[in-house]
Amino acid sequence: MKDFFKFEDENTDLPFYNNEPKLSKMEWALLILAETLFLIPIFFSIKMSDEFFSFYLCLIVLLPLIYVSKGNLSLFFKKVKREDIKLIIICTILPFVYSMFMLFILETLKISAESPIEPISTTLLSIINMVVQLMGEELFKIVLLIIAMSIIYHFTKNRKLSIIISSILTMAIFGLTHYKYGPLIQILLIQGLGSIFDLYAYLKTKNVLVSYLAHLLFDFTPFIMELIALLMGIQVR
Repeated sequence: MKDFFKFEDENTDLPFYNNEPKLSKMEWALLILAETLFLIPIFFSIKMSDEFFSFYLCLIVLLPLIYVSKGNLSLFFKKVKREDIKLIIICTILPFVYSMFMLFILETLKISAESPIEPISTTLLSIINMVVQLMGEELFKIVLLIIAMSIIYHFTKNRKLSIIISSILTMAIFGLTHYKYGPLIQILLIQGLGSIFDLYAYLKTKNVLVSYLAHLLFDFTPFIMELIALLMGIQVR
């Protein structure tokens, strides 16, 4: 138990990386293929409708995950507990504060940067697209984390080191998927390193739903703020 981070629940662990449960080489290859197919339309700017793109990003990772899990999705999805609500709120607020702070630093250094929080369309279809796509993004990060952990743990047998290195790699790659959102330093510091709060939520609970809800609420921040302003009778331009 000494290798567990103190903030983690010692009764649960991430699946697969230490062969619990064990995956075949073909199943590992399937997960790697799914991660690759997730990245292809992003980096090669393949044109798709918003609806197709959102469901593609979700299903291209979710379906292989269901297959290798033998349908046992409790390995990733668990019931959200009452104590998880506090964690979700914290992991929604902290990335907002962190993003604003990093934007301030970049602007102080005269580095062009754009806010990661953008106005969203409030049509039902656009909301559905975002809800589905963000699940795909969260699954992509978690599967990437586990793949990287399995490789590093295979050579080191050190769980803590595997988590640290894999988390850094996952955040960097996830940041790069936002390459259209601004200069390299911004996407690595804000979209990349900023995803540490989602990873923390997952590592603490081993529940994708917790990190997903934190991610979802963060991206819905403009909509939530507009709704609050509307309820308070404040006009938003």
